[in-house]
Amino acid sequence: MSQSARKGVASEFLTNIVSESPFKKVVENKSNRQAHQELVLRHMAFVLFEVDDYKSSLPKFLDSAMIELGKLEDSHLETLRNNFLDAMKVAFDIFGKDTFKRSLAAPTGNKVVNKPLFEAISVSFASINNSERQRLVECKVDFKESLKLMLKETKFVNSITRSTANTESVLTRFKMVRDLIENQLVKDLV
Repeated sequence: MSQSARKGVASEFLTNIVSESPFKKVVENKSNRQAHQELVLRHMAFVLFEVDDYKSSLPKFLDSAMIELGKLEDSHLETLRNNFLDAMKVAFDIFGKDTFKRSLAAPTGNKVVNKPLFEAISVSFASINNSERQRLVECKVDFKESLKLMLKETKFVNSITRSTANTESVLTRFKMVRDLIENQLVKDLV
């Protein structure tokens, strides 16, 4: 199959995901399908390729992800889809209407999805198992408070608001979110 035909598979994959209820719940704004597909593609790119391998060129990174998605077997695409949707459900269960939004820490603030925050949280949630996701939901009050505090830390805020495609910003936000999740899961065991 030609590369352009396989890219069509990737486009269809993204189109189908943005129409799924768990995703729609977290983005709320129904009018920008292309932006929604970009959010999903960002997630998939960081799932398909190691975060540590990211090198400050988001357009190239996303293009590579589209090509890679087009090469995948349907069963692999289904696994990616399911993990993504599970991550959306858990995120909404924990954060509700403030899912992936900086308004979590500043309720009067902007209530739009922050793309870098979306990447870091959704990919991190997709990378843990169902049992760990459920544990986060069970201790959501603590976890939510911890994220609120992190959303007030200059280092983290800068990583999701300034030069967000810069390698250092990407690595910083992913590390901080993963550490937050890991710490919560460890704390939950105690």
